[in-house]
Amino acid sequence: ELMVIGSAASAAVDVRPLEPDAIATKYRNSHKTYLRHLQAIPLATTTPEWHKIRDNAIVTQSKKPDHHGRATFVFHPARIQPDTDLDLLTTYAVALLHEHVALHDKPYTVVWISDQLGQGRLNFFWFRRIYKMVPPEFHHNMRSLAIVHPTLTVRFTLFCLSYLLQRSFWDKLYYADRVEFLDELMDVDALELPSEVLEFDRFLDHDMELRARQIQEAGVGSLGGSMLPGMDLGAPGADPFSTDNASRFVEFQHSERLKAAGTSSADDAAPARHA
Repeated sequence: ELMVIGSAASAAVDVRPLEPDAIATKYRNSHKTYLRHLQAIPLATTTPEWHKIRDNAIVTQSKKPDHHGRATFVFHPARIQPDTDLDLLTTYAVALLHEHVALHDKPYTVVWISDQLGQGRLNFFWFRRIYKMVPPEFHHNMRSLAIVHPTLTVRFTLFCLSYLLQRSFWDKLYYADRVEFLDELMDVDALELPSEVLEFDRFLDHDMELRARQIQEAGVGSLGGSMLPGMDLGAPGADPFSTDNASRFVEFQHSERLKAAGTSSADDAAPARHA
């Protein structure tokens, strides 16, 4: 057995080797890649790369279970660095989930935070490999997959994987276009989402308001207007069919930081004006 040490709220995973568990015995001939990751855990925990993955909190367990009492695991693919060893990352995720999901055969929920800047290294082939690698307990025990701010890439990847996915998978899939939509599934505060995820919510609201004004100014039904999401109607010289949320989000972040800096400067100057 592989024992995970630490509280559920902790991103750290410390593992000590015990006797081979029932899963290792049960799947020794059918899931050899998964077992290889299990066997690699004790040595992997001693490496600097393991601690870097832990410190970056790429895969974590929520402080609290979801509203149905199920353990909730959160994946932040945007935190994967260019030099992150994806094989070691897989080993880390196995170490975090194995005891609860595979060994004790308990239900769980996954929250996937989409990478809005499109710099992710997890492609279709990686997802297919992971899906085939994990034991059946990972499939039937996953009761909910919540994808926050789903991108076109994520949607297309799932579509391409549809030939592998069981029909029941689609009943478990939940697209959360806003963080607040997770409220019906879990305590959002317990997820400890990074500030940029909440900032993307504000960007989407800002973008929607901007597009509504652009459509109104262009005139509904005219050639200059469009009701399709993702189209940039107002920027001079912009591609009207642009769906590049990434670049617009970066611009929004920059604008918000300039506003914050300006507000801070004004607040600092206020006492001097009243002196």
